[in-house]
Amino acid sequence: MVATDQGHPRGHGVTRPWALRVGLLPEELFSTWLVRAALAQGCDPMDLTGSLWPRWRAWTVDLDRGLAPERLAVLAARSGVAAAELEAAMLHPLLAAIAPGVEPSQATWPWILAQGSRNRRRQGGLQFCPACLAEDATPYFRRSWRLAWHVGCVRHGILLSDHCGRCHSPAEPHRVRASDVTLCRCPSCGHDLRDTATSVACAEALDFQRAADHVLSTGHGIWSAVPVTRERWFHLAKTKASGRLLGLPGDQAPLGVTSLALNLQRPSERVQRLRMALRGMNGQACEMPMVARGAPGGGAARLATSRPQAKVQGEWIRLLRRSRVGHA
Repeated sequence: MVATDQGHPRGHGVTRPWALRVGLLPEELFSTWLVRAALAQGCDPMDLTGSLWPRWRAWTVDLDRGLAPERLAVLAARSGVAAAELEAAMLHPLLAAIAPGVEPSQATWPWILAQGSRNRRRQGGLQFCPACLAEDATPYFRRSWRLAWHVGCVRHGILLSDHCGRCHSPAEPHRVRASDVTLCRCPSCGHDLRDTATSVACAEALDFQRAADHVLSTGHGIWSAVPVTRERWFHLAKTKASGRLLGLPGDQAPLGVTSLALNLQRPSERVQRLRMALRGMNGQACEMPMVARGAPGGGAARLATSRPQAKVQGEWIRLLRRSRVGHA
């Protein structure tokens, strides 16, 4: 259990450092590290954060977006992990690299997947590769799994998942209990996320994913044979991926049709968008709008839901704002 100084009730007064120091693993995502730390101390994640930050419901916001300095200082002192190392596991360094002009207080961030927090529940689950989790000596979630251009695992060649393979609830590691022992357990039905069925990832989407990772790490890229800065490259890619959904060579039926913004879509829904972005990066034009199977008269079917994009996206933004998806 979370230790407190004798004579002080839980969550009040001076608290001791954690009994077990839990270090960050390579490219580990901050929020799920916090879950692992709670399980290591033998308590639920909510108990741990209640001990760290009394009277603040930490799991009602997206902790990966960042912590206020005073809260970060408390966590560093209690965990024994340097504040700079904790910040490096969060998402705001990625935002600063990809879109430095975007204010961190903005409801959604370009290329960063939104979760849609409502109390402790999430509208969108955390992405994960079941094969990676199964191979880990200590299973953990990667920070790259919060990036919208990541739809597959390059190592295993499979599509990422973001829902439980049994009950289809969003993957919500922060809701596991101390008795679960591992963050791989679905908090809704108890199914092991490592047993989630997978499918082969789209080769073109993985090609774009590799290209985007390279631009992120090097700070520059090539777009339509022209050298551009990292910020410009991601802006062009977002514009291309957010455009009208067109048919691409080899498509037989609409793939991942949705009117939601890119960073609100599930992995399978983003595949077609990334394929479009890849062709824009290579200076290739997309073909005419795709003809959907069974369309009356064989006419071109508009690849969009019946609800206008602005309406659907507006509903998501209002949900995010109501749920305080801002800086913690």
